[in-house]
Amino acid sequence: MSIGELMRLTTEIEQDHARRISLLVERSRLRNVSLEALIRELGIGPRRRPDNEDAETAECESAVVHHLRRATFIGEETGGGYYGNNSGPMPVLMLPHSKPSLRLPMYAYWNAVPGYAGTRRGTVPNYPVEMKIADLLRGIDAPLQLALKLTK
Repeated sequence: MSIGELMRLTTEIEQDHARRISLLVERSRLRNVSLEALIRELGIGPRRRPDNEDAETAECESAVVHHLRRATFIGEETGGGYYGNNSGPMPVLMLPHSKPSLRLPMYAYWNAVPGYAGTRRGTVPNYPVEMKIADLLRGIDAPLQLALKLTK
């Protein structure tokens, strides 16, 4: 498969994914149920990937939950990209003469989360709380403490 064919295929997959997400959101509105309830009803859920890409999955889920305003985020900005990421299988390309190797992600994931000002950033928390090493060494969880304070 050529690079051009691979890029066309990846674009088609991205477009199909965006259409599915939009249809799920529309269907949940028409049925007057939450998106989460519809997803559970349809049996769609997070799946474990054998190549351990949990960070990208967590970022995508964080972005969607944030966009739908289904949670309050406390702590630090997430490490991934709010609008999506490049990940999936990553074959290694070894340059023949200089021998450095490059990992090339095969997929580009795009979240259907328009209108976010944080271009090229992760999910920014509603309540930023910086984690300090000194606090961690003393067993202090500042984000948890703020969450408990906010729920009182």
